[in-house]
Amino acid sequence: MPLPRRCCFNAASSSFNRVLIVRAAARMSAAQETLEVLEWKRLSSAVSSFASTALGRERLQVLELPSTESASEMLLSETHGALEFEALRGNSCDLGAIQTDVVKVGLTRASKGVALSGKEAAALAAMLEAARSLRHAAFSSFQENKEKQEILRPIYDMLCSIDADVDTTKTIWNAVNDDGSVKDSASPELRTARMEQASCERKLQELMTRIVIDRLAGDPNGQVASLDGRLCVAVSTENNSKVPGLLLQSSAGGLVSYVEPSAAVALNNSLSQARADAAQAEYRVLDDLTTKLRPFLSNFSFTLDIVADFDVVLARGRYSSSIGATRPSFVHAERDESESTLDEFLVLLEGARHPLLLEQHRGNLRDAKAKLNTKRKILNRMKSRAFTSAQDYQAAEEAITKAEEEVAELEASVPVPIDFLIKRETKVVTITGPNTGGKTAAIKTLGLAVLMARAGLYVLAKEPALIPWVDRVLADIGDQQSLSQSLSTFSGHLLRIKRIKEESTSSSLVLLDEVGTGTDFVEGAALGMAMLESFAAGSLLTLATTHHGELKMLKYSDDRFENASVEFDEEKLKPTYRLLWGIPGRSNALNIAARLGLPEEIIMEARSLHGAANAELNEVIMTLEQARQKFEHDLSKSQKLLGETRRHYRALSIAQKEIEEYRKTAALDANDQLAVAEAAARSDLNKLYHS
Repeated sequence: MPLPRRCCFNAASSSFNRVLIVRAAARMSAAQETLEVLEWKRLSSAVSSFASTALGRERLQVLELPSTESASEMLLSETHGALEFEALRGNSCDLGAIQTDVVKVGLTRASKGVALSGKEAAALAAMLEAARSLRHAAFSSFQENKEKQEILRPIYDMLCSIDADVDTTKTIWNAVNDDGSVKDSASPELRTARMEQASCERKLQELMTRIVIDRLAGDPNGQVASLDGRLCVAVSTENNSKVPGLLLQSSAGGLVSYVEPSAAVALNNSLSQARADAAQAEYRVLDDLTTKLRPFLSNFSFTLDIVADFDVVLARGRYSSSIGATRPSFVHAERDESESTLDEFLVLLEGARHPLLLEQHRGNLRDAKAKLNTKRKILNRMKSRAFTSAQDYQAAEEAITKAEEEVAELEASVPVPIDFLIKRETKVVTITGPNTGGKTAAIKTLGLAVLMARAGLYVLAKEPALIPWVDRVLADIGDQQSLSQSLSTFSGHLLRIKRIKEESTSSSLVLLDEVGTGTDFVEGAALGMAMLESFAAGSLLTLATTHHGELKMLKYSDDRFENASVEFDEEKLKPTYRLLWGIPGRSNALNIAARLGLPEEIIMEARSLHGAANAELNEVIMTLEQARQKFEHDLSKSQKLLGETRRHYRALSIAQKEIEEYRKTAALDANDQLAVAEAAARSDLNKLYHS
């Protein structure tokens, strides 16, 4: 009967865990779910790997997202300043020697009235010295680089607020060594106790050595030993009688005994007392030191926070640099009064890449190259051997060829960059195209880029990188919640979209994957259109992927909508993963079927069933798109010409003013020259007259 009971328990436990999962999912907001879907923790972990201190890594486990645009701008300025600061200092800002975790524990203990340990005191002093060096470096860099002071200002303000007094550091170092041991000179009592301890240890060592030499000369196990802090001798059990004293312990096999000679008992007792006295003296030194430092604990905590914050900023900069990212600029939905052609964009990210996909690809390529190098080394070792069979040699060469092909394939399959070109007036972008074409990856890339900029990270795109600041990113991507709550795909999507709608604001970015799927095609399309129109009215920007052709028609009746599609190579019958703007995706199923050689009568019947109306609709869409593209091309060309005309006009106006000034100056110079010539002539005439 025990087995059924255990099965019942497991079933109940499983149900209980399921309930916990459902409740946890219900408590999680749509914004929090989005962070999980976009793998924000994984990105944060990648950034934290660039931190040098334990506290810096801890703070970067989940990157914070500021609640205001100004705070995000400040973080970006800090990241920019850190990159410039490291470049000026030759990448010498290594904080790895600062034991922030040890300092944090020590300060917490000290604040509760407990004395610092020697290691905690040494770690505190080392941190204060490093902080003082950072402050000096920030001050020097700021003063020596006048042209870069605006960039360096955040780092200067951060590090120059450090208060690390030299006298405080000296006080600590007067008490402890670098390794945290208390110095003999820290107190007379400690010096005396340690001298007594050293004297007892020396006398005991001499006594035990004489006993081993005099009484255990032929014993293979005879030697000086230490057991529980008391010096003794190890002796073969049959020779116990040779060493009168107290049997402390025997070995597991009973072959060796540990005996404290009678002559050593008093010295061992003195040694124990000396050690106790030294420990008490050490504690008094550390307690006195902590008492002296306690009034400055708040300053130490502040310095610790600055060091950790600086480490976080450095990590943001180093990560941004490692992926070749660009500093983004925040733009607003309202158009600025500017003549720049970039002013028309709400989102401009050319050559954008998903940093986690790029990191994964780089890791795979590194592993493949390491594997190839290993196989080459194996082959080289085979060549150096006198006896290697032809079969083994051939197998090694084939393994190298296969590894080389894997490396070449990975080198040729770098994640394809995506262009995001979204105008200010656009509120909803509908992305269509084939499955596995990169639609979901595209909206994830934008969502992650927006979050990265908000957190003070650079984004992986070309300059200039323009994106809006958003208060939250809300995504309905995937079916994880639907599965965990035993919901249908359609119901799961609807519940998530309901929560997204409740949480979204006029400053939110909404990402919807496969809008209207999981139900009747006609009703799904109608529901999708209604959803997108609702988000167009209530959110800053919405990107939605879909297979419903009706949704791409919204653009032609509402200027707030824009179309995009993932490109499909009809020759190679596979997606290119490029995102095309202004062009809705077309169905390629029948063309693909024809290229793959499906019987012509089936293709013709399918086209007939599909209907001429759909074909005409696609033709109308393409015609409209071509006309729109020509119009936008001509408009862009006209705007460039207008801009050039204005620049030439300004240049001509400046030149005209300069010419007028020159004429005036030339006229004055000519008058001055005439006056000088006249004066010279009069002078000459006077000389002739008087000569």
